[in-house]
Order: sequence, then C-alpha cells, then structure tokens
Amino acid sequence: DANNPNYCADGCMLFNKEKTTLICASGSQKTYNIPSSVTSIGWYAFSDCRSLTSINIPSSVTSIGEYAFHGCSSLPSINIPYSVTSIGGKAFASCSSLTSINIPSSMTSIGWSTFEGCSSLTSINIPSSVTSIDLQAFWGCSSLTSINIPSSVTSIGERAFKDCSSLTAFTVDANNPNYCADGCMLFNK
Repeated sequence: DANNPNYCADGCMLFNKEKTTLICASGSQKTYNIPSSVTSIGWYAFSDCRSLTSINIPSSVTSIGEYAFHGCSSLPSINIPYSVTSIGGKAFASCSSLTSINIPSSMTSIGWSTFEGCSSLTSINIPSSVTSIDLQAFWGCSSLTSINIPSSVTSIGERAFKDCSSLTAFTVDANNPNYCADGCMLFNK
C-alpha cells in the first residue's frame, strides 16, 4: 500500500519507507541489484535464498546484518564494497557454493561464524585493517587450503578454523605480536 508510513517495496524487495534499509527479499530471484539508496542490509534479508546466484551491493551500503545471506547455497562469489564497515554474525554462513570473497580494508573484525560452513571457499584475503577474527569465523570451510594472518590481528576466537580439513598452511606476518605458525599449526607467541 503506497500509504504505508513505514514500508515500501520494489519488485521482490521490502524496504523501510526511506528505502535505506533492505528488510527482506523473495527467495525466488537469481539476481538482485540493491538500489543505491540502501545503507543497511537487514538481519536475514536474503537468508535461505537458495536460487540467488548474483548480488550487486552498492557502495552506499555500510552494514550487513546477521544472517543476511545465510544459506544462499547457489551464490558463488560476492564483492563487498569498501564502504562496508560492519558484517553481522553468520552473515554468509552455509553459503556452500561460495568460492571466494573479498573482505574490504574498511573492516576491523570478522564476526562470529561469518563464513561458517562455506564448504567451497578456497581462499580468503584478510586485510591488514582486521584486528580480530571471532569465534568460529571459518568453521567448516573444508576447501580452504591456506590462510594469511596479517600483523594487525591480535585476537582469534575459539574454533575460528575448526574443521577446515584441507588447510595445509597458516602464514602469519612475522611482525604479528600475538601469533606465529608452523605449517598447519597456529600458536600464540
């Protein structure tokens, strides 16, 4: 209803009235182009959109909510713009077709279980802006073969890399004050 004071829709997407928060999207679409008015992708916005194969996130977006893309099992890749400074827990969990993701240098933390169960993820670039990798961040990323931890990372949560069964090497920047590695083993200093 055009007279609704709180919400508006555009095709298969529901927004707040100002069209700054994407609240949810229908699970039937394969491709979504998020409008440039959006600054926030809400909790569960695309959760379990199993048909989703392509998403365009504009540079206006600064936050991605918890579970936002959880279970988008057909999504092969995602480009997170540098404008994003916050990604909620489990935002990309169980995206089982996700092979690569670019974490922007605007991020300082990789949240809890953010990529948990991304079983096709083969590589991840952690920028030097990241200071913490939270609990279970990459748990079950069974195709991840190596990971580079920059000197900026000072905190790694429990089970952050649990069940990463293909992981053969950690590389930790020599200037990291808290962590070092020996092959596929990660240690505190």
